[in-house]
Amino acid sequence: REANEARADASETQREQLDYLNAYSLTTGGRFPEAIAAAKSLLATTTDKNLRVRASALLVNSYGATRQFAEGLRQLERTLAWLPESDDPRMRVHAMVSASILYNLIGQYEHGLDYATRLQKLALSPREKCFARYTEAEARFFLGKSTDSADIATVVDFCASIREAILSNLGRQLLARQLADNGQRKKAIALLKNHLADVEATRYPRLIGETHALLAQYMLEEESLVSAEEHAKAAIAHSTDIAYSQPLVMAYHTLYELAQRAGDARAALDYFRGDVIGSHNDCL
Repeated sequence: REANEARADASETQREQLDYLNAYSLTTGGRFPEAIAAAKSLLATTTDKNLRVRASALLVNSYGATRQFAEGLRQLERTLAWLPESDDPRMRVHAMVSASILYNLIGQYEHGLDYATRLQKLALSPREKCFARYTEAEARFFLGKSTDSADIATVVDFCASIREAILSNLGRQLLARQLADNGQRKKAIALLKNHLADVEATRYPRLIGETHALLAQYMLEEESLVSAEEHAKAAIAHSTDIAYSQPLVMAYHTLYELAQRAGDARAALDYFRGDVIGSHNDCL
């Protein structure tokens, strides 16, 4: 806030750095459409070749978060094309992190794994290493190349050790999925519940929504129907501003299943419509 108030006295370079930080702040608050507009505005005016790569990588991440994958891939291509003009080696890291995240979101895990593996051969800060190790673990899990929950747990522990709350809890979601897949669903539920307060303290809508959506799914499978409904509705409450999100799809599906079991055909139809609309947007 103080930096924004001092904007009038800042240099052009400082103002552009402030614009980037404001755009980044919008992404952490889940305000992706605004973040996209802010990043595009910065890209249209900046002449700083390093900042151009950084803002472009942020735009790639925002397109990925809103599941605008075609736009994300086009922006990633531009980002990689601008890399040779940058004289800051950190920009290569920014670009590769964005690539690994985007390809994992699309479901092209082989590409995501490739970028994550190559990324770890570079000199990385602890936070960048956390990103690289998480995206590698995520890609390996969905490729079926990781069946040992201990491998994912080491990534969670590392990210937690540097107080990277969002990534450590995304890692816990991955660990919960692994535990559930290995027949340890109660342990998966306990893991997510034990860290739910930490998740909500991040105020990051995607993370909060996904955690509640997973809990809703696992509670339904455990026949804890009241808890399943509570978590599904919490997931929806945290995902209404990002209607294209996967948590919304998962939550509506859980509520649909609950309504079916209760014999409430009207509610089931309403939830089915929400599920279908969310699934359609999820593919865009």
